[in-house]
Amino acid sequence: MRNEVLIPALRRHRSAVRARALSGIAAIIGCLVLVLAPVALLPAPLGPTAAALPAADAPPADGRVSVSVDSLAPEVLASDQDLQVSGTIVNGTDEPLESADLVVQVQRSTEITLNGLESWLADERDAQLSTAITTGLSAIEPGATATFAVTVPAKNLPLGGSAEWGPRGVQVSVTENGQSLARDRTIVVWDAGVAVDPTRVTVVVPVVASPTEMNLLAQGDEADPTAVEALRARVEGLLSLARPGVVLAVDPALMTALGTEQDRPSPKDANGAEATPTPAPAPTTEPAPAPTPPTEPAPTTEPAPTPTPTTAPAPGSSPDTAHTLAEALKGAGRTGNLVVLPWADADVSALAHLGEGDLTAGAFTRADETVAAWKTGSTATALTSGPLDAETLALLPQTVSTVIARPGDLPVAEDLTYAPAGITTVDDRVVLVPEASVSEAAAGILSTGSDSTALCALDARGLLRGQLAILTRQTPYRGRDIVVALDRADAAAADPAELGARLEAILASSWTQGRDLGAVVADAREQQSAGEQVQRDELPEQVLDDAEPSGADLNAAFQAANHLKSIGSVLADPQALLSPATDVVATSLSTLWRTDPRGRTAHIARARAAGDVVVQSLTAAPSSTINVISATADLPLRIVSGLDQAATVRVHLVPSSTRLQIDHDVTVTVPAQGQTTVLVPIKAVGSGDVDLSIELLAADGTAVGTPMTMRTRVRASWETVGTRVAAGLLVALLAGGITRTVRRGRRQDKQDRRAAA
Repeated sequence: MRNEVLIPALRRHRSAVRARALSGIAAIIGCLVLVLAPVALLPAPLGPTAAALPAADAPPADGRVSVSVDSLAPEVLASDQDLQVSGTIVNGTDEPLESADLVVQVQRSTEITLNGLESWLADERDAQLSTAITTGLSAIEPGATATFAVTVPAKNLPLGGSAEWGPRGVQVSVTENGQSLARDRTIVVWDAGVAVDPTRVTVVVPVVASPTEMNLLAQGDEADPTAVEALRARVEGLLSLARPGVVLAVDPALMTALGTEQDRPSPKDANGAEATPTPAPAPTTEPAPAPTPPTEPAPTTEPAPTPTPTTAPAPGSSPDTAHTLAEALKGAGRTGNLVVLPWADADVSALAHLGEGDLTAGAFTRADETVAAWKTGSTATALTSGPLDAETLALLPQTVSTVIARPGDLPVAEDLTYAPAGITTVDDRVVLVPEASVSEAAAGILSTGSDSTALCALDARGLLRGQLAILTRQTPYRGRDIVVALDRADAAAADPAELGARLEAILASSWTQGRDLGAVVADAREQQSAGEQVQRDELPEQVLDDAEPSGADLNAAFQAANHLKSIGSVLADPQALLSPATDVVATSLSTLWRTDPRGRTAHIARARAAGDVVVQSLTAAPSSTINVISATADLPLRIVSGLDQAATVRVHLVPSSTRLQIDHDVTVTVPAQGQTTVLVPIKAVGSGDVDLSIELLAADGTAVGTPMTMRTRVRASWETVGTRVAAGLLVALLAGGITRTVRRGRRQDKQDRRAAA
């Protein structure tokens, strides 16, 4: 922790003579310190490279001096070892720091409580300190940064008897004239070699996506490949942390999205020829059970779909990267500590409160199918998403035999002088209860009261070792199981290398021992049988959290899913355009959104918007105003598609007047990036101008294209009048012909009679 204090605004005036005298004395003392004291001051003017230089990113002058301890060597101290302290001093003032001292102090006694250790590190309380070494500092110019390295001899350390082993606070101060200008605190742990029964530690690390990463994967082929590769590297880094005592809780949807090819074919066969690729086994894609209707009625009665396949591989998921990720997954599985979460890390607590047993069962079923494809991992352990309550426990599948609760769940119902084991049983399920303080420190966080502070790497490691040393000292000859669990958000934000160093600090001490999940569960069963479990409070029936999804959120997800299902029904390959948006019900119910409830709403909206691409790419291209002069006709319409695949749509016409009637819709398939003409039968029953709305629909009536309007001029009477006129003319011509024929016949008869007479 870095603590800063203001330099006094006014310095006492020194005469020129006194200044020269003090300067000479300081020079002599500096030379003596160089020879006699176990100190190396890198910025000091003791050699060609010793002068303090302005840092490239030097802070602006703010009237403060700051000091930070950057390293301790060793961090776990044996009784006869010297302690090396290194760090950095920044002169953020507008005056040179000329006559300051560096003071290293160590606590005289061992901290015996977790709260005491944490509050001391947070600089919220003082303790009895022993000054181990004091040395003068060379001048540090305004705005300059200097480094220091001090060796404290073992004889100067106030360690006392071996029974006082454990954490000791280390304080480094910059002083001037006996006044502290700045100080920083850290922790060293003294290992006196006392034989103890180690504390058995199990650390749970979720391997899940953050809200930002979920949005990245939701972009499908549009996602930034560089960002996806960074996500894949983070996940692989977390998987590499698998070891005895470390349980990895993996979201199968995340792994599937990143690509987990299980078997990679050899590039060459035995004869050196190119080998024929063998498809890698993939998770089954059978849909999960249809969900029950949500608590609040959704606008549609159709259940949300379970897409097939459920999640499209992210961009950049080449066979090589998929193979690498799969190998990391297999390596984690070989430890026996790989827990596979329900699909998309479903918020099982919220689903329980919404009464969505089918959705819960479906999420576990999809996880089971993934485990079968991976041939590693287990779904028998659940990681709660919210405070554990009776409703959540009851809704979990019977196959879930172990539940990892949150810190603070199931508080102890009896007074104890020590922290109890973090294991118990409820309704014949083993429940692991993480230790709160150690879990926060494992995430690199120091919490005191209502304040939380990010720890530097050194302080995090020291705090973890110190906390576990204190827990071990509570019952030094009776080891017990302590569970440490990272919060999902903290795990998603953690740098795998730094987290690995913290895990090493937890598990590599002489007073701790990594405990695998199976062994912890066995310990719990054994304690249950022996009646040795600590009494804990009863589970509450229901504990609601404002951050969990509501019935309205679930309804919105159902509506978006149904909308995408309808749009996808017209496409030849819906997954190519709509995946992974079609899995919106599962992804919007992920636990990760508890840290970003607004992000859940935006996520659902983006999934629904994925269907807009299809809607905007399908449209009718009507001609100019069309004249309809007959009672019945086939209206030609041109349907245009900007999609990269064929689409089958239903053409539906809606007239603005009853003068024009539509017998039925016409279904047509539009080729990719093409167009087609469809003839729609119409019937005119009157004359006048009629607007025709042209709609493109899916089979269920959902609009899947951009509607258009065309103007028609209906003149059906023209056909009737024309027919009558033509018939009249025909009758007249026929009558005239007959009349002429009759007249001609009569004249011929007269002529014939005359000739006969």
